Amino acid sequence: MQLFKSTRTMTVIVVLGVAVLANYIHDVLTRFSAYNRLHQTQPWYCAEALDKVVIMLLCSGALWFLHRGGIGNILREMRLDNVSSRGVIIMSVCTLPMLIGFALTRRLDPNLNLAEIAFRDFFSPMVEEIHVRGFAFLQLYRRARWPFWLAAMPQALLAAFSHIEQGDTFRDRCEIFFLIFSGALIFSWLLKKWDSLWVPFVLHALMNLWWDLFSVSRNILGGWFPFTLQQLTMILVLGVTLYHFAGRNGSRSDQTATLGSGLI
Repeated sequence: MQLFKSTRTMTVIVVLGVAVLANYIHDVLTRFSAYNRLHQTQPWYCAEALDKVVIMLLCSGALWFLHRGGIGNILREMRLDNVSSRGVIIMSVCTLPMLIGFALTRRLDPNLNLAEIAFRDFFSPMVEEIHVRGFAFLQLYRRARWPFWLAAMPQALLAAFSHIEQGDTFRDRCEIFFLIFSGALIFSWLLKKWDSLWVPFVLHALMNLWWDLFSVSRNILGGWFPFTLQQLTMILVLGVTLYHFAGRNGSRSDQTATLGSGLI
């Protein structure tokens, strides 16, 4: 039984199953009256936070089932044990075009709610990074030994499809799909290169934060200027990361991936 659980086939089945379930956990929870009452009687982020907690429990439970390790092992599997301070600083600096651009052209949202900001721009991005990259992508890439693009594809598609409902028209939905899908691939690549989930998380959180502080748009589409700032940030992220690892024969992330393949 233990041998069967440790095979790549079992890893793929468990990871894809949990990834899909976690992606639609809100729809599952709405079947419970207590959850619906929570939505009706408390601020929206209270019920949404419950969604996120369940997702973290699902991912952690799946990692325990697959590898029979404690909390330390679960953190290592998700690459939460490596902060990579240099990567975090670089990601923070790369988001400055968004902060400066919005600060020069817009005013701070006068209706800011700290609890909503904390949930939407920090807690929610962290859970999303845990779910789609620390869990789904890394398990398929390191444990199931899928090629990078194949390992990154399922979570990128799930993320893109889960966000298209924010679009009002077919064109909006296509644009949202493309932006979320391409962004998810880039975030997975960052995790692979830096070998730290904190790197894509900081990028994700700060891009969300600058967007919300200035109330740019209710979805990822905010017009040509915000779009330009977004793309400038991503170009900087790609360029600086490539420059940082240029000339290195086997970065830590590549070495870890190679070593990790022997842990299955």
